[in-house]
Amino acid sequence: MNNERWRIVRTGSDYSLIPLPTIDPSQTPIRLASKSALKLGSPLRFDSEPGRRGAAG
Repeated sequence: MNNERWRIVRTGSDYSLIPLPTIDPSQTPIRLASKSALKLGSPLRFDSEPGRRGAAG
């Protein structure tokens, strides 16, 4: 969809697709549902540096 110039936006922890004006003139966001939610107690931690993931240890 990015190749078709749709935009992906994030609001808090929610992601939405914004269609092109030619498809939806009002460009109403389409909310994306997560298929794999981050579980509480997960060993994944997110650093402030883009592209880095650290494990709890």
